[in-house]
Amino acid sequence: MDLFPEEPLNLSAADGFGYFPANINQTLSGGRFTIVRKLGWGSRSSAWLAWEEKGDETLYWAIQVFTVAKSKEVEARLLPIFQNEIARATYDYPNLVTSFWERSVHGDHLCFVTSTYGVPFSDVVQGAANSGRAGLPVHVVQYTTSRILDILEALHRKKVMHSGVKLENVCFRAPTDEDDLQKYFTDSPPAEVYITDGIPIVRSQPLAHYKVEWDDPVDVVAIWMVLLAGYGHIQVSPYTLENGISYTSAPETLLGNPTCGLPTDIWMLGCLLFQLLTGNQLFYDRLTMKGSVGRSRLALDDTLCGYLSTSHCSLLAVSQLSVMVSFPEEPLNLSAADGYGYFPADINQTLNGGEYTVVRKLGWGPRSSTWLVQEKDEDGTYLDNEDGDYQYCAVQVFTVAQSKEVESKLLPIVQNELSRTDEWIHFPNYFDDFWEKSVHGDHLCFVMGVYGLPFSHVVQAAANSGRAGLPVHVVQYASSVILEALAVLHAEKVMHAGVELKSIVFSVARGDGDLMKHIASTPPAKTQIIDGLPVVRSQPISNYKVKWDEPMSDVSQWMLHLSGFGYVQVPPYAPERELDYGSAPETLLENPTCGLATDIWMLGCLVFQLLTGKQLLTSTGTGAERLGEIRDVLQDIIPDAWQADGHVQAIPDAKGSTRSLEQRLKEVLTEDEASAVNAFLRKCLVIDPAGRKSAKDLELRDEWVKEGSKCSCCYR
Repeated sequence: MDLFPEEPLNLSAADGFGYFPANINQTLSGGRFTIVRKLGWGSRSSAWLAWEEKGDETLYWAIQVFTVAKSKEVEARLLPIFQNEIARATYDYPNLVTSFWERSVHGDHLCFVTSTYGVPFSDVVQGAANSGRAGLPVHVVQYTTSRILDILEALHRKKVMHSGVKLENVCFRAPTDEDDLQKYFTDSPPAEVYITDGIPIVRSQPLAHYKVEWDDPVDVVAIWMVLLAGYGHIQVSPYTLENGISYTSAPETLLGNPTCGLPTDIWMLGCLLFQLLTGNQLFYDRLTMKGSVGRSRLALDDTLCGYLSTSHCSLLAVSQLSVMVSFPEEPLNLSAADGYGYFPADINQTLNGGEYTVVRKLGWGPRSSTWLVQEKDEDGTYLDNEDGDYQYCAVQVFTVAQSKEVESKLLPIVQNELSRTDEWIHFPNYFDDFWEKSVHGDHLCFVMGVYGLPFSHVVQAAANSGRAGLPVHVVQYASSVILEALAVLHAEKVMHAGVELKSIVFSVARGDGDLMKHIASTPPAKTQIIDGLPVVRSQPISNYKVKWDEPMSDVSQWMLHLSGFGYVQVPPYAPERELDYGSAPETLLENPTCGLATDIWMLGCLVFQLLTGKQLLTSTGTGAERLGEIRDVLQDIIPDAWQADGHVQAIPDAKGSTRSLEQRLKEVLTEDEASAVNAFLRKCLVIDPAGRKSAKDLELRDEWVKEGSKCSCCYR
């Protein structure tokens, strides 16, 4: 669905959709409302911020526009509840101002006009998690619970079942003071609209001018404007289950003859409360009650038969639920025989005979977990002065299942090719390796330099501001950094094999005690014990941050690195089954190959993604189908040497509707920018690997890359 990054605007009501293709400044309801920006979209509708003039006032509303396929059903089932039961209830959200019908190319859409809403409550949850907390402070959850119960009490008094009491439906109110909004709109204008297949494409931009902090004190939390939203599946008696809604595995919904009702909302609230406090889902398996009770890990107790009442104190009964909570990150309980055997480390645990002490967890992946450790000084002590920053390093601990393979394949490359190069590779700066034992067996450990936040944080920040991708100068700089590293690797015949967004990271701020201060100010998350194993939440080091819209004079000083060296190879190169390689054509053949040129292809795909916010290639079909997409997008030919390959012979006919690389660049870049980027990408994205430029050639001779590699003094 690459043509449409959010809702599939091209699909009609006959396809089960028929979304409303609105545009900024479009008027609705005969000119009464004017669209300002898009707030979001869901499975049945899209939501838009609009204003109307009423006397001397400018009023702002949220307009929910249902798909053509769902509008009649919503009119028959949902609208009467809004106009009757909810209209008679006394609470502040949602207040249906009016409803109307609007026509589009797909047909007629029912529209609801309600109060505006702001950022989701999940932003607060994520903020706490980023600071190392497993969940929110109790006083925050108490207040949030009381707000939800206020609304549920009003709904239940009118016999209305909410059906969606879960995190995604809790949000903040968006203040609609005209002056505040106008200032916000000036600072955060609507995303640029672009046209695809004649349809306007608008990116979602939730109103984010009302913000709170997860660690606000009680007196501040008490005035938070928290709302329960998500009224798309409300019901009145007789209540019946809807397909596609989990009801958070409320027991009555799992029977052979399932039921639901007002108490189901209370069950869902209990599950939400647990999630907010612990950061974990209470039930991570969907219970079917037909042969899989054991697998569900839910122990039903008689106490659940008498449901919780809608009173604030009744939530204490949640403690009567007996559960076995899943592991929130890596599955520490699975052994090497299961293909895993992760290292169950704990804070303050020592490694390598006491040489290193675990300080916090940095992250984990499919083959390892990585830990921030402090190394003792030569006299066996820790430095507490500004030089103490340099006692910290990262230890990557591989699973028992992977350790022997890493020892035989990866470690020799790290110890030889990556260590003997004449030019310093900024990352990883490998220091040492050792073995460590756990309940699962023996783990190989790499000691390396510490890394900071992923580059994806910058990409996400730009998207949150309504941009389709990053500014060109930011991508130029990132490309120069990547090519600098690849040139060094390729000189040693080392293939990186993982040139993708998740492999780009920032350094950490260290020196003058910066790292020590950050660690002291953000203590490690509290360790949980699950199945007798210590469970520690990941906390990336976040003391070095940048902004996506910084000028080139600042961007040129970013401490950015290429990481992700877990799958490096030396000749003879061979594709690994679990890797995608950015759909490099040579890896899609019946007899696939890979090599240094594969890294260059992956760089081209990454540059396109960073600039446009989209994947260049979206096909997940057969090798032949994916090769066909590449041919159509690049308007390139398949090499003669490949014509006998079975996948090449099965390539489908060309699709005239496929937009070319240059056309797609012009949708988000200026004419000059698109032309320059296209020229660079045409050196990377060549179907025949032999036709791609080398990393060294691109680093030293490509004008677009050289523009991004200048020192900061060139931009002052």
